[in-house]
Formats: sequence, structure tokens, C-alpha cells
Amino acid sequence: MEDNKEEITPKKNGLFSFFNFFKRDKTKQKSVFNKWAIIISCVLFLVILIIFFDSFKSKNKTENPIIEANCEGISSYSENTEKRLSSIINSISGISNAKVYLSFTNSPEVVYAEDFSENSNNGSIIKTSSIVFSKSGTQTMPIIVKTNYPKINGVLVVAKGVSNAKTKLMLNSCLSAVLGVPVANIEILEGK
Repeated sequence: MEDNKEEITPKKNGLFSFFNFFKRDKTKQKSVFNKWAIIISCVLFLVILIIFFDSFKSKNKTENPIIEANCEGISSYSENTEKRLSSIINSISGISNAKVYLSFTNSPEVVYAEDFSENSNNGSIIKTSSIVFSKSGTQTMPIIVKTNYPKINGVLVVAKGVSNAKTKLMLNSCLSAVLGVPVANIEILEGK
């Protein structure tokens, strides 16, 4: 008795022979083990892809978070101070639509926590210091002890209702007192 059925054997075609593994064998049913092996290998493949692409995301972040934090710090400090001054000036009787621009002498100075150590070598003492870092999840950031905000160098105010000399003088002296800026460095202009 000869079987009229042909046995289907996977052909080995070099690079694409791996895909023959997924073809259905017509003479036998796939075992449960093979189905689970395929599912597990697909899941593992997806996990490896996710880890691989996630590693690129972390590399694309800024190289120096200290510099980025300083840049964001000065702009947010400037914007918040300007907004607060604008709202206070707008609350003065006769003045409206005030806009404030502040000029700074330098950037903020950030003081980081440091670890000091002393080593003695052949009678000489070597002092070293290093910045202390804190790890939060996957980010490592230096510990900031304090931030010295920059000194305000000049103030420009553009507002409606400041054409009156008395109002301009009063606003000029108020800004000088609040900000510690000389009166000569404050300019107040009439706006639209």
C-alpha cells in the first residue's frame, strides 16, 4: 500500500528558510507546544524591540541637564517677575495695559552640594571636592543647595495713562524701591 499523499518538506531557501517554520504542515497538526513557542518568541521579540527603541529616546535627551535647568530658570524667573509687576502696575489707579521688560546683569548662579575629601601623600595634603548627585529613576541630577538669581539692571514699562509727569514719577520711585534699581535705569513710556 502506497500513500497517495505527498509529504511536504520545508525547502531550504537560504535567508527565507526561517519563514517555512510558520507554514502549516498538512500531514500533522501542530502541537500545543509549537503554538506556545511561537507566541512566546513573538512576545520576546516585541519586548526586545521596545527596549531597543527606548534606549534611543534616552540618548536624544539633552547632554547636560545642568545648563538646561539654568536656561529655563532664568526665563521663568524673568517671565514671572514681569507678569507680577505688570499686574501690580495695572492695579494702580489711572494706569492700564502695562507691559514690563526686565534686563539682567548676568545669569543665575546655582550652588551645588559638594563632597570634600582630604588625602595626605608624603606629607602634603591634597584637598578634592566633587558635586553630589541624586538619582531619581533613570535620571541623575546634581543636588542644588541654593540659586542666586541675577540682579536686575534695567526696567522698561509701557502702559496707558503714564503721560502725566506726576504718575510717571510715582511709578518710577515705586519700581526703584521695589526692585532696588537706580531711577536712571528705569524707563516709562506711554503705550497705545
